[in-house]
Amino acid sequence: MNAILRKVTTARPENPAPPLTLSLPLWLRKELNASLGQERADRFVSERTMPLPISIRVQTDRISRDAYFEKLSAKIPDAIITKGTLSDRVLLVQDAGDPRAWPGYAEGEFAVQDEGSVVIAEIVGAQKGERVLDACAGRGGKTMVLAGDVGSTGHVTAADVYPEKLEKMLVEGERLGVDVSRIELVGVDLAVGAGGLTASFDRVLVDAPCTGLGTVHRRPEILLRLSEKDLTRMAALQTQIVSRAATLVRPGGVLVYSVCSPTKAEGIEVVRHLLEKNTDLKLDSALIAKRGMAVDADQGLRLGPWSSDANGPDAYQVFSFRRLS
Repeated sequence: MNAILRKVTTARPENPAPPLTLSLPLWLRKELNASLGQERADRFVSERTMPLPISIRVQTDRISRDAYFEKLSAKIPDAIITKGTLSDRVLLVQDAGDPRAWPGYAEGEFAVQDEGSVVIAEIVGAQKGERVLDACAGRGGKTMVLAGDVGSTGHVTAADVYPEKLEKMLVEGERLGVDVSRIELVGVDLAVGAGGLTASFDRVLVDAPCTGLGTVHRRPEILLRLSEKDLTRMAALQTQIVSRAATLVRPGGVLVYSVCSPTKAEGIEVVRHLLEKNTDLKLDSALIAKRGMAVDADQGLRLGPWSSDANGPDAYQVFSFRRLS
């Protein structure tokens, strides 16, 4: 290994030019073009300044975004801080070191969370007093947003196939000052069953497991292990999960389906399968429109670097539905 590295060092140009685009396999570039269109696909694979800024969600029930902006700027004057353009809770921070050392961390004044992820939780539109299900809660970033939005009279159920992730969520919730007693944890694999959950939720969010291609700039190793078959495999899993989650929405309630991937196979194709098997579901992009965001002709929202600037969020797709009966 040392001999190989010495050869690489010797052959390396004195002033190497940075790559202008991601190097993608042909099948994936075709998939991106078909999914995003040529212009957005070009922007997605184009050069981005690395490392990307750290996106934080300010816990606005404790401190305003503007106040925390000033607080962080004063403490770390060399930091580059900009306001998120898609969510009024988000700040993008560069050259500031470990977030755990920033002012206000111990007091729960912010959480590290990608801006696109924050937007998805906000699109759910949770209201005070509602019952909300975060069906693929993971480490609970979106769960914390939903818990804050439903308030002290509401209730959030956080479900995930990995219960150990859910337990860590409560620790983070306590740091952020969230009343975790109003968050019910349910370990369940929605691909095979509902785990005792019933159609009692006003709103259900399914941020489904996916190929993760939307994070490829931060996680380029994805390209080393991903194949075309993975799109089909993950799309099938998403269809199973979102179909079962749809049965947990009360009549008149809302379902939001999102993935951190820009591919057509994982987005609109899953939606088509879902609508074919669930005639009581109807695409309803009103929740997205309320936030001033434009959807595509298929009523899907595509978030990504093209949504704001080169420091924009990872690539996501979001679809919202209304259950009719």
